[in-house]
Amino acid sequence: MEVDSDDTITTKRILTRFKSDNGEVAGDLLDLPLNVNTEHLSLIVNSLLQQEEGTPYLFFVNEQEITKSLADALNLDTINTEEVVDIVYQRQALFQVRPVTRCTSSMPGHAEAVISVKFSPDGRSLASGSGDTTVRFWDVDTQTPQFKCEGHKHWVLCIDILYVFILQVINIGFCALHGLLTANTLYQDVRMDSFMHGMQPLGNK
Repeated sequence: MEVDSDDTITTKRILTRFKSDNGEVAGDLLDLPLNVNTEHLSLIVNSLLQQEEGTPYLFFVNEQEITKSLADALNLDTINTEEVVDIVYQRQALFQVRPVTRCTSSMPGHAEAVISVKFSPDGRSLASGSGDTTVRFWDVDTQTPQFKCEGHKHWVLCIDILYVFILQVINIGFCALHGLLTANTLYQDVRMDSFMHGMQPLGNK
């Protein structure tokens, strides 16, 4: 017995069998209407698997995904309502994103707003540029200040890190690009604030 495509699909029903993507059958045969949607299919599968929490699933018929209703994934001109249609369900991956609502630490020091920050490649140091025209270096492990570099005339808008190897001594340089926007003109210059381990930084005099 073939389904007449001109008939209303709300009155047509078909025998279905739910299978996992591994081929495991869930429950018995079910007589479902052709207009059953994915939300109802998810409720049925969660009930068959006795899952208290609603787990989202994807559904396929003959390797074609059911996006809206069962009828959309079937060829109504050739389907036989006396045959069993296998509906394959596949569990969707769950990604739960929780907003950060607390501050893990606070490192005071700048007199104005912090405009730019940059971590060192090893993640143990942090450089910050501020509207107070200074660049500060911080120890991430202890969350304490290391160095303060002065000499900039305007806001420090951008910070980058440069490693220079001299005589096996690491000289860490922070190149700070800063500018002040006044009267539609951007005045900017570039300074190199650097320090060697155990020494005071350049440009803080």
